[in-house]
Amino acid sequence: MTKEEKIVSREERELARLTAAKKKGKSSLYFWLLFAIIILVNMLDEVSSSIGGTVTTNMVEDFFVRNPFFGKLYTLEEGIAMNSLLGIGTGIIAFLAPFYKVLGDRIGRKPLFIISTFGMAFGMVLVFLSRNYWVYLVGATFISFFLGHDMQILFVLEEAPSDKRTTLYSIAKSLGIFGTMAIPVLRGILMGNDGTKWRNIYGIPGFLGLLFVVLIVLLVKETSVFIDRRSEYLSVPRAERLERERLEKEAAKEAKKSSRKAGIIPAIRYIFSHQQLRSLMIVQIVFCTAMIGISQYYQPIMNDAGMSTEQITEALVAYPIVFGILTMSSGFISDKLGRKLTITGFSAVALLSYIGFLISAYAGARAILVGIFYALYIGAYWIGKDYIEIMMTENTPTDIRASVMAAANFVYMGGAAVGYFVILGGIQFLPMWLPCLITIVPGLVVATFLLATRVKETKGIDYASIDEQD
Repeated sequence: MTKEEKIVSREERELARLTAAKKKGKSSLYFWLLFAIIILVNMLDEVSSSIGGTVTTNMVEDFFVRNPFFGKLYTLEEGIAMNSLLGIGTGIIAFLAPFYKVLGDRIGRKPLFIISTFGMAFGMVLVFLSRNYWVYLVGATFISFFLGHDMQILFVLEEAPSDKRTTLYSIAKSLGIFGTMAIPVLRGILMGNDGTKWRNIYGIPGFLGLLFVVLIVLLVKETSVFIDRRSEYLSVPRAERLERERLEKEAAKEAKKSSRKAGIIPAIRYIFSHQQLRSLMIVQIVFCTAMIGISQYYQPIMNDAGMSTEQITEALVAYPIVFGILTMSSGFISDKLGRKLTITGFSAVALLSYIGFLISAYAGARAILVGIFYALYIGAYWIGKDYIEIMMTENTPTDIRASVMAAANFVYMGGAAVGYFVILGGIQFLPMWLPCLITIVPGLVVATFLLATRVKETKGIDYASIDEQD
């Protein structure tokens, strides 16, 4: 059998499988079963993204301070620096994750959902079992790479009714955030006052994650919009498709359509060739210039303001509660008032709350008040960013939606890099909070202005209608 014959045979089997799945349909209870699994995986996602930061010092003391690394004992500061240096590879691998995420448009949402959930869970199990730094680093790399796939969120967006899309999204997201309250519970039960037991808190969520993988394999079905779009594509004979693609490439007037291919580079071309997506991408880039100032320096600022370790811990308790409530409310607001007003409103909350955070911290206010302002500004910011991405999905055809999401993640890091270098230069000669404020104010204000003046509302858009129009 030739290579071409093998491809045709594989596509025929795939079409038969998708046709059978479509004929079988889904029960009225299926969506709620799917929704429950998505919430569980979202909890795993949120926990895996937060858990490492709670035991960094314990891990460094274990691998670098108490035990020799390459024949040398390090101070805590030296160990943290060495861990940061060796972790550069992890950062590079995580940066390549968007190229993996585009597979969602080629092999389907469900396979990527399975692989990514397994990757996060397996990474945590590796950390739990690690007895040397290199095993730990491999586990941390697995977690970092698979952390941002968010395929469970794409399941919600594609399977939910269009008029309840962000309501259901926000419920799933907020319940996942509430799940991070498990971290202090695990610390209290499994670590207590003994920092050497830091690995233990990875075990339970890691093994539960492997159980979630089994549930996905057995109970979750491919999304309906992907089945419809992929079946439509495969139902055209391969020879006819190849000829059509050849003609489209040759015709200049069809260049726009020929850019509709899965992959990072084609998706970037597609984004910037469509006015609405291009405008949203510019909004996201500007919005992300505030990302580093918003997300990275809150703890050093609390320290600079004279807060003790115990006070900072007390302040951080507010995060999952306030952020979870904000996230849950955002979906109802978005489906009622629209995406643009939701983004604008939460951006305003983020800016005002950040100013409140600075004033309360440096004025010596109670730690819980500082924590509430912190949770408000960082929660509102992430909500605004997420809803810009949701607006992008509501302007993207099904066959390249995962690719466009991955490409957007790749491109907006340019905005984050601008903010990073501004802050990096500013903190050399300015108070730490001021460079952060310099990036946050214009980032949020300019982004929301561009959103208001250059982007059309997407509330109520049906994903199927996008495929028909484009």
